[in-house]
Amino acid sequence: MEQLSYAMYGTNSQKIYDECCNSFGWKQSERGNFGFRKKLYAKDAAGDGLSVWFIAHSDWTGTNEGDHINKLGFFCDPIIEEYLNNELPSETDVTNRIIFAKKKDGNYYFVGVFKVTKKNVRIREYKLLYRTYPFNQ
Repeated sequence: MEQLSYAMYGTNSQKIYDECCNSFGWKQSERGNFGFRKKLYAKDAAGDGLSVWFIAHSDWTGTNEGDHINKLGFFCDPIIEEYLNNELPSETDVTNRIIFAKKKDGNYYFVGVFKVTKKNVRIREYKLLYRTYPFNQ
């Protein structure tokens, strides 16, 4: 794989992460975060201050995770992570993120590289920076 762009990459987040480790040099030590019933997020996993996040539940899938909702805007810009009954975990984490999102077909799609533009105790909003990764190509 030479570059990520908006496309379907499969149903298994850990296999997709492993392929990105091989292709882009992401941290193999973080692969455990992308297995079944894991958080699907790893801070600084791609190097250069970039974190990796797989969104399994959102308005795209018609599911949520009970205490919070992920809303993917038109063409995924913006993405809003909203906590309903409690505060955001790791509120201080504002790293830029490489984001994959699951659709109703069960597949993950690369949606881009995003920057946190707004945050408070219940909401974090992400705006699109790049539609491809690596973005210097």
